[in-house]
Amino acid sequence: MNLSELLISRNRRKTWQRAKIKIKELTVRYLKKAARLPWIVRILVGLLLCAGGVFGFLPILGFWMLPLGVLVFGLCIPFTDRLIGNWVGRLEAEIRVDHNIRTPY
Repeated sequence: MNLSELLISRNRRKTWQRAKIKIKELTVRYLKKAARLPWIVRILVGLLLCAGGVFGFLPILGFWMLPLGVLVFGLCIPFTDRLIGNWVGRLEAEIRVDHNIRTPY
């Protein structure tokens, strides 16, 4: 492996790490906002996101909407609400750890 390949792989790794942190931050922010909505609105938003995810082959809608709709809908069910809350807590801890890590390159 020559020097240019090594630099490219380091840049890709650094970019991928930043992207993972950003995805975690957006997920936590979205789920916290959704948890503050009234339960009827959460059900409607979850169903609309799931319906949009079914039509993910269309240009504006995407398959990303389906799991997000299931998560929002799951906030209305007590058992899954606790699971999602625990998961969000772990994501927040990972975000704090990721922000404190300084990459050596």
